[in-house]
Amino acid sequence: MKTILSIVLILIVQFGIAQTKSVLFIGNSFTMNYDMPKRLEKIARSQGVSLYTDQVTEGGKDWHYHATNPKTYQKIAAEPWDYVVLQGLSYEPLYPDSMLNRKTIPYGQQMIDSIRHHVPNAKIMLFMTWGYKNGMFLETEKKEIDYTEMQSRLHDQYIEFADSFEVAVAPVGYIWSKIRKEYPDVNLYYEDNYHQSQYGSFLIASTFYSMIFESTINNFSRIPYKVKEEAARNIATLASNTVHDPQKNWRKSFWMSREFEMMDYNIYKGKITIKANVPESYRVKWKINGKKVSKDSEIQVPLDKKIKEVLLIAREAILRRPRRETMIITEKNRVK
Repeated sequence: MKTILSIVLILIVQFGIAQTKSVLFIGNSFTMNYDMPKRLEKIARSQGVSLYTDQVTEGGKDWHYHATNPKTYQKIAAEPWDYVVLQGLSYEPLYPDSMLNRKTIPYGQQMIDSIRHHVPNAKIMLFMTWGYKNGMFLETEKKEIDYTEMQSRLHDQYIEFADSFEVAVAPVGYIWSKIRKEYPDVNLYYEDNYHQSQYGSFLIASTFYSMIFESTINNFSRIPYKVKEEAARNIATLASNTVHDPQKNWRKSFWMSREFEMMDYNIYKGKITIKANVPESYRVKWKINGKKVSKDSEIQVPLDKKIKEVLLIAREAILRRPRRETMIITEKNRVK
């Protein structure tokens, strides 16, 4: 007798092909100056891809303002956004913990909860801002800090926010620091020494382009900024390399849905080849019938009646819980 086996995957698959990606920006002048979101749309078109943006932006405002602004929630609920970006007041992450816990974190969480309620498939990211050209005086600490300290503290706090909220980070400030170091002749600052110049705005747009499209800007014939081509190429390349650097962790793994399809498989000559469909940063472990068998990214399983269950466990260091997906191999019917 010959046994015909069927494969049942216990998972939820979300289908959808979106030709135009949509992004909502929530922030202040560090987002809106030079009309960055709309210029990002133009950059996308120049690269042959489509992007729609909208924004809730007001100069000098923090997360408390946006979280208590009805327009924020109207915009969140208005579209099935692919991405939502949150940018805080430029020095807000430098508050002491007591102030962060009172004036910042609850309002960030409130907006993120609303996004997850109204647009559960949206990928949320925080906009890591940059240090002022000459640092700043911290009123809460009654002391001056230079650019290096300001940038380091902003970086660390945005990463901490991301881990707490379980969202990604667009590393604008980190890329800003690398441009300052590697291309010191490129002036990223406006004349006030803390807002962005056109070069700084192009850096912001380049970072978000790489985060959204997983690629590098390479067509510079219609860049909507008055910037020199060589400098623009250097900025775009460095931004892309930073965003996609496997040694860096910008928490994009939090974009994986809890219903993420982790397995790819095919059947050939009496065997099932099963591959872990997870980012390279993940560590995987396979179990067959409850027994650990491999830590490789791919395994082969014979169509054997003794094999009932294949379990994939994928863990990324920053995730609090591993993700699991099970393949049940069942005898469907018999044919003589």
